[in-house]
Amino acid sequence: MKHRNSAQMDRIIPFVNDFYRENHRSPSLRQISAGTGIPHMTVKRMLNTLADSGIIDYDGETIVTEETNKQNDETVPVGIIGNIPCGNLSLEEEETCPSAFSARANCSCFMPGATA
Repeated sequence: MKHRNSAQMDRIIPFVNDFYRENHRSPSLRQISAGTGIPHMTVKRMLNTLADSGIIDYDGETIVTEETNKQNDETVPVGIIGNIPCGNLSLEEEETCPSAFSARANCSCFMPGATA
Protein backbone atom coordinates (compact mmCIF):
# COMPACT_ATOMS: atom_id res chain seq x y z
CA MET A 1 0.00 0.00 0.00
CA LYS A 2 1.38 3.42 -0.84
CA HIS A 3 1.66 5.89 2.03
CA ARG A 4 0.10 8.72 0.07
CA ASN A 5 -3.05 6.63 -0.41
CA SER A 6 -3.33 5.39 3.18
CA ALA A 7 -5.04 8.61 4.33
CA GLN A 8 -7.63 8.19 1.59
CA MET A 9 -8.08 4.50 2.42
CA ASP A 10 -8.57 5.43 6.06
CA ARG A 11 -11.57 7.56 4.98
CA ILE A 12 -13.22 4.83 2.92
CA ILE A 13 -13.78 2.17 5.60
CA PRO A 14 -15.42 4.52 8.16
CA PHE A 15 -17.62 5.92 5.37
CA VAL A 16 -18.69 2.39 4.35
CA ASN A 17 -19.41 1.47 8.00
CA ASP A 18 -21.47 4.63 8.61
CA PHE A 19 -23.38 4.24 5.34
CA TYR A 20 -24.15 0.58 6.09
CA ARG A 21 -25.32 1.41 9.62
CA GLU A 22 -27.75 4.02 8.27
CA ASN A 23 -28.93 2.30 5.06
CA HIS A 24 -28.44 -1.45 5.76
CA ARG A 25 -26.58 -1.90 2.47
CA SER A 26 -23.20 -1.19 0.91
CA PRO A 27 -22.68 2.20 -0.71
CA SER A 28 -22.00 2.45 -4.43
CA LEU A 29 -18.65 3.65 -5.72
CA ARG A 30 -20.21 7.00 -6.61
CA GLN A 31 -21.68 7.36 -3.12
CA ILE A 32 -18.26 6.64 -1.56
CA SER A 33 -16.68 9.13 -3.96
CA ALA A 34 -19.23 11.83 -3.10
CA GLY A 35 -19.00 11.13 0.63
CA THR A 36 -15.21 11.09 0.86
CA GLY A 37 -14.18 13.46 -1.92
CA ILE A 38 -12.03 10.73 -3.48
CA PRO A 39 -12.35 10.32 -7.28
CA HIS A 40 -14.56 7.43 -8.43
CA MET A 41 -11.80 5.41 -10.15
CA THR A 42 -9.48 5.89 -7.17
CA VAL A 43 -12.19 4.53 -4.87
CA LYS A 44 -12.54 1.47 -7.09
CA ARG A 45 -8.79 0.88 -7.14
CA MET A 46 -8.55 1.31 -3.37
CA LEU A 47 -11.43 -1.09 -2.69
CA ASN A 48 -9.68 -3.71 -4.80
CA THR A 49 -6.41 -3.07 -2.94
CA LEU A 50 -8.17 -3.36 0.44
CA ALA A 51 -9.80 -6.60 -0.70
CA ASP A 52 -6.50 -8.01 -1.99
CA SER A 53 -4.95 -7.17 1.40
CA GLY A 54 -7.75 -9.03 3.21
CA ILE A 55 -8.93 -5.90 5.03
CA ILE A 56 -12.38 -6.03 3.40
CA ASP A 57 -14.37 -8.39 1.23
CA TYR A 58 -15.37 -6.80 -2.06
CA ASP A 59 -16.97 -8.57 -5.01
CA GLY A 60 -17.30 -5.53 -7.23
CA GLU A 61 -20.65 -4.62 -5.71
CA THR A 62 -20.95 -5.52 -2.02
CA ILE A 63 -18.41 -4.26 0.51
CA VAL A 64 -18.04 -6.18 3.76
CA THR A 65 -15.86 -4.73 6.51
CA GLU A 66 -15.17 -6.19 9.94
CA GLU A 67 -17.90 -3.96 11.41
CA THR A 68 -20.56 -4.58 8.75
CA ASN A 69 -19.93 -8.32 8.99
CA LYS A 70 -21.01 -8.22 12.65
CA GLN A 71 -24.34 -6.56 11.89
CA ASN A 72 -27.37 -8.77 11.52
CA ASP A 73 -29.38 -7.90 8.40
CA GLU A 74 -32.48 -9.58 9.79
CA THR A 75 -32.89 -7.07 12.62
CA VAL A 76 -35.55 -4.43 12.36
CA PRO A 77 -35.17 -1.12 14.19
CA VAL A 78 -38.16 -0.28 16.39
CA GLY A 79 -39.04 2.84 18.29
CA ILE A 80 -38.34 2.93 22.00
CA ILE A 81 -41.44 4.99 22.76
CA GLY A 82 -44.86 3.87 21.57
CA ASN A 83 -47.17 0.91 21.41
CA ILE A 84 -46.68 -2.33 19.57
CA PRO A 85 -49.96 -3.94 18.48
CA CYS A 86 -50.06 -7.59 19.44
CA GLY A 87 -53.39 -8.67 17.97
CA ASN A 88 -56.77 -9.30 19.56
CA LEU A 89 -56.93 -10.28 23.20
CA SER A 90 -58.18 -13.81 23.80
CA LEU A 91 -59.01 -15.15 27.21
CA GLU A 92 -57.96 -18.65 28.20
CA GLU A 93 -58.91 -20.68 31.24
CA GLU A 94 -56.38 -22.67 33.18
CA GLU A 95 -57.16 -25.62 35.40
CA THR A 96 -55.48 -25.14 38.74
CA CYS A 97 -55.62 -26.88 42.07
CA PRO A 98 -56.60 -24.74 45.06
CA SER A 99 -53.36 -25.59 46.85
CA ALA A 100 -50.31 -27.62 46.03
CA PHE A 101 -50.68 -29.30 49.42
CA SER A 102 -54.33 -30.34 48.96
CA ALA A 103 -55.28 -33.92 48.37
CA ARG A 104 -53.34 -34.52 45.17
CA ALA A 105 -55.07 -37.76 44.44
CA ASN A 106 -58.38 -35.95 43.88
CA CYS A 107 -56.93 -33.26 41.59
CA SER A 108 -56.44 -34.02 37.89
CA CYS A 109 -54.07 -31.11 37.27
CA PHE A 110 -51.01 -33.03 38.51
CA MET A 111 -51.55 -36.10 36.35
CA PRO A 112 -54.46 -35.77 33.94
CA GLY A 113 -56.36 -38.99 33.58
CA ALA A 114 -54.86 -40.48 36.75
CA THR A 115 -57.12 -41.93 39.41
CA ALA A 116 -56.44 -42.35 43.11
